[in-house]
Amino acid sequence: FTGGDFAYVESASGEKVDQAFLAAYEVGTGELRRSFRPKINGQVKSVEALPNGLLAVGGSFDQVNGEYYNGFVILDPQTGQVAKDWDIRVVSRIASVPVQIKTLHVRDGYLYIGGSFTHLKGQTSPTYAYARNLARIKLSNGEVDWNWRPVFNGTVNGVSASEGNADVYVAGYFTQLNNQEAFRLAHMQGSSTNPVAWHHRPSYTPKNAQTWDLKNERRMWGFQFDVQDAGSTVWTGGADHLIANYSKNGYGRISSSISKYGGDWQDLHLSGNTIYGACHCGDVLFEGSTGYHTYWKESKAVHRMRLVAAFDKDSGEVIGEFSPVLKGASGYGVWESFVDSTGTLWVGGDIRKSLGANGVQQTVGFARYAPRDVTPPAPPSNLKVTTNGSKDQLAWSGISEHRVKYQVLRDDRPIATVTGTSYSVDHRDGARYYVRAVDTADNYSASTEAAQAA
Repeated sequence: FTGGDFAYVESASGEKVDQAFLAAYEVGTGELRRSFRPKINGQVKSVEALPNGLLAVGGSFDQVNGEYYNGFVILDPQTGQVAKDWDIRVVSRIASVPVQIKTLHVRDGYLYIGGSFTHLKGQTSPTYAYARNLARIKLSNGEVDWNWRPVFNGTVNGVSASEGNADVYVAGYFTQLNNQEAFRLAHMQGSSTNPVAWHHRPSYTPKNAQTWDLKNERRMWGFQFDVQDAGSTVWTGGADHLIANYSKNGYGRISSSISKYGGDWQDLHLSGNTIYGACHCGDVLFEGSTGYHTYWKESKAVHRMRLVAAFDKDSGEVIGEFSPVLKGASGYGVWESFVDSTGTLWVGGDIRKSLGANGVQQTVGFARYAPRDVTPPAPPSNLKVTTNGSKDQLAWSGISEHRVKYQVLRDDRPIATVTGTSYSVDHRDGARYYVRAVDTADNYSASTEAAQAA
């Protein structure tokens, strides 16, 4: 599912389909799911699949299929019709603060809903619960968790809970949680909504910042767009080009990187042992840097970056071999990424071109990256070695996979790579030979049994 601020979707052949703000695509083929036709009148900012097979949708809208739904709705993922058995409503009782749902997150029995709002009601009661900018719904029955109602004084942009909801991490524009200091990031533990101390370090502090009283800071700086629980670490991304991860053992910073030029990190996604970070940055990533102005003398490595990068979730090391090339029209960058059930990475945002297998291609709105092939080929067989004068002649049975090569080893050391199924080399007394297959992704098969000259 792709949500955003668009009027229609267009195929590679130029066909335009009138489907605004939210569309669905088949995972296996990437083809548009034409049965999914919700009519929404405003921008979709977050979508989340629910364990019961339905789809939660949040954003800046107030009409869905001709009915009033203010910023949040649950849909049938096949048709786009409203799932009316789940009547969850979000409101703002402050006239100057319209409802805006910016983040949705499912974790171990709960749906977290974050953004700008003051109250919400669940499925089990018509009474609205006060919960400022973040709340959670019990997925067992659609009830608001009345015992967990934090109060943030600013918009929530991202939320991520750990296993069992033991820890909840929040990113946004706020400076307070429950009238206690929580500057742009918050950490809650267990059933409590009070903040746990987390002294993170922004990459830039304005000269007139109210650093002695961040709880009441009014200047907008250091804000965070997203946060991601990663097991033993937690990742943050936001203003002034900084992405960082922190150890859960004391919450000291493990690593950080600064993106130049362009900048803010807008999305974080965990898949296996990899964190994908996305931003509106289209040039260079300075690994190891911490400061907005001092990045050039702090970095331990420099990487090319075009809107998306990958990191080891624990060490924070940049995975340099993942280096996609994306280009947008207006510099807004990538705002969402996720890995689907097939292992394919989807990224979406201000994208107009990408570098594919066959060169630069038009890529409007989102792009997909297939998982790297890590499956080794079958091994060759029937290796025979004969001596012909001063030469050892090797021959073996190849495999059916196309475009493979064969690596020849003598006494466990590679000596040649060939495309055929034979090889000749100067004779060496007592030499032991092996052959293994190598596919186009540089995956190596197991070696044949050792063979010596007959």
